Amino acid sequence: MVEHPDAPTDPYANHIYDETVTARFDITHWWNFKIEEHFIDGYGDVYSAHGFYARSNPDGLKPRTDMLVLRLGANF
Repeated sequence: MVEHPDAPTDPYANHIYDETVTARFDITHWWNFKIEEHFIDGYGDVYSAHGFYARSNPDGLKPRTDMLVLRLGANF
């Protein structure tokens, strides 16, 4: 079953703009910590879900989404 927005003519279904603010902190030579804040406008077209699935959003897809990502990384 292919999941897609209920109204493909919806203007938010035709684009996705992801503005991001990031900061990286090098804890040691091989450990780093990164913070990302995403401000997402739209949710893409009917063929590219980008993680916005109708089944996971029973109240409908929203025109704007914010996401905070915290990441701990290691370099070898």
